[in-house]
Amino acid sequence: MIKKSVLTKRGIWHPTDALNSEESKEFAQRIEELGYSMLWIPETTGRDPFAHIAYLASVTENLHFATGIANIYHRLPGVTRQASATLAEQSNGRFLWD
Repeated sequence: MIKKSVLTKRGIWHPTDALNSEESKEFAQRIEELGYSMLWIPETTGRDPFAHIAYLASVTENLHFATGIANIYHRLPGVTRQASATLAEQSNGRFLWD
């Protein structure tokens, strides 16, 4: 998980459901190039934010991620915790779940 000391005031909250995977990749890489430290992706009616963050973490180097919101009515707590722990591990600590 991300240490709170890593977080800065320069992050972006953006639903990426309107973007295809290639556009999402380019978006994440571009905001990383611009110096933003965090991308918050909400859970909406489109793609799964945990799986999508895993993809975006694999195509960026320093950008940190969070879901911004996860629907508690659609997710079991234990499974959500497993997904969060897996993302944190596979992204080298670049996933925030607090």
